[in-house]
Amino acid sequence: MDRIGSLIDSTRATLISARDHYQDALDYQRQGNWNGAQVNYLKALDIAHQVHRINSTKADVTRTLAQINQDYAGLLEKLGRYADAQATYRRTRRWLTNGLLR
Repeated sequence: MDRIGSLIDSTRATLISARDHYQDALDYQRQGNWNGAQVNYLKALDIAHQVHRINSTKADVTRTLAQINQDYAGLLEKLGRYADAQATYRRTRRWLTNGLLR
């Protein structure tokens, strides 16, 4: 496989991993396990950020990152971390505005 194809496959697999952690975070949140949810949101965000640094021009990467971030902000609100939640919401809006309008 050529180098570009390998990079695309790697990016796709990594984005799937981020989405898996995101789904785990949602599951933990539904169960009321805030700690488990937060750990998985942070893992998902870390992975999604890595993918975004590699391929920030793809809309699905930006949308995935923004969706995870938005739901994580909701968890932060539930935990009473309002300043962190507001900062997270602002980052989400910035990614959606800048990333999807390229």
